[in-house]
Amino acid sequence: MLPSAAAVSENAPVARLLNPDGSLNLHTGFYGSLDLRRWNVKLDSKRGPILTLSNSGKSNSPASFPNLPESLGWLQLLHSPMIGSVNAIAILGSDLYIAGNFTFTPDGGATDLHNIAKYSGGVWSALGNNGTDNAVNALAVMGSDLYVGGSFSGTADGAITNMIDIARYDTIGKTWSVLANSGIGGTVWSLAVIGSDLYVGGDFISTAAAPFVPNLNFIAIYSGGTWVALPNHGLNGSVRTFAVKGSDLYVGGSFDFTNDMSVLNLRNIARYSGGVWSALADQGLNGVVIALAVNGSDLYAGGAFTQTYNGSVSNLNHIARYNISGGTWTALAHQGLQGNVVSLAVNGNDVYAGGYFATTFDNAVTNLNSIARYDTIGGVWSALPNQGLSNPVLALASDGSAVYVGGGFGGTFDGQYTGQIVKLGSLGFYVYLPSILR
Repeated sequence: MLPSAAAVSENAPVARLLNPDGSLNLHTGFYGSLDLRRWNVKLDSKRGPILTLSNSGKSNSPASFPNLPESLGWLQLLHSPMIGSVNAIAILGSDLYIAGNFTFTPDGGATDLHNIAKYSGGVWSALGNNGTDNAVNALAVMGSDLYVGGSFSGTADGAITNMIDIARYDTIGKTWSVLANSGIGGTVWSLAVIGSDLYVGGDFISTAAAPFVPNLNFIAIYSGGTWVALPNHGLNGSVRTFAVKGSDLYVGGSFDFTNDMSVLNLRNIARYSGGVWSALADQGLNGVVIALAVNGSDLYAGGAFTQTYNGSVSNLNHIARYNISGGTWTALAHQGLQGNVVSLAVNGNDVYAGGYFATTFDNAVTNLNSIARYDTIGGVWSALPNQGLSNPVLALASDGSAVYVGGGFGGTFDGQYTGQIVKLGSLGFYVYLPSILR
């Protein structure tokens, strides 16, 4: 039973509700909302949320903490999937879809998830036919359909075959469909939608079955039930990631030129627009590009590179910004990050990066373990709660207010359990006390 309205407090002083160790005192009789803008919140598996002032020694008053952002915290999804990793995340309305290499939730609350699952209303559920028979690497939404790419051959129950490495899932009818020519003849790493066209990137050269569609080399369009080769016979190397800005497609991977060698200097990153391939400034980047994200007029790239291919812009260590309108590369603060970036997401003015790193490249900002936030306005790197996560972050997605994070981790870097998928969201302005204890 909820307390009466008179018993509910608005914006209560947090300090009055804490034990000496910073944990919440659950015996105060308080029920209401807490303003956590001035507080750091960490999750402890035994004591629950632990709160400390974000500016030690100052009073808990708005004047003492001007212009501070709302506190962020890890919000664990119920029964988080485990035994494997989360490689891709897609948001369709209020539903969250995750994909990777996993089978069930740790408490047995949901089974037969086989590499892909839906999270809605706090409940995990399996997709039709118990998912896929092997790993899923990429997801894309077109209307009510979810396109799924990876290295699978059919559904996990064996009922549907010949969905070679790519398939369509009707989220309303909960049914799988095999794409034309039994899909694509190699691993799919990335999917993107522009209008009614699905762009597919990966390691393939043709469709999987006759009549074979040739010259799809590493990138193809699926439109109107038909596979279409891109101009210049595609690319000469693997495509790992896409980003869309308007009608333009940005492509990242491990390639040098179009497959017919007519467009050169694409060096791991290229633009495809209006049926034409074009190189980015300075002949692209000197290492593989694994993640891309667009923020306004800027394109952010993550991967295993250190500078532009021609060496004119250095200190782009594993992450870089490309101004689309100006055609210029720019290094991020502190010379980037000291390990490969494999996932990116934009949330407001912030860019989130996930991957294999612990600090900025110059070691000035620490505790960035596997995930970091970059303020694109102030040019500042920030560590996330609990010193980040215990293992690499492989997938990121934003719904405009919170960021969903997936990967091979099982918890935060300081040892708190979260599962392989977690939500990074605001813990203030007004968060009712029972909700932060769930």
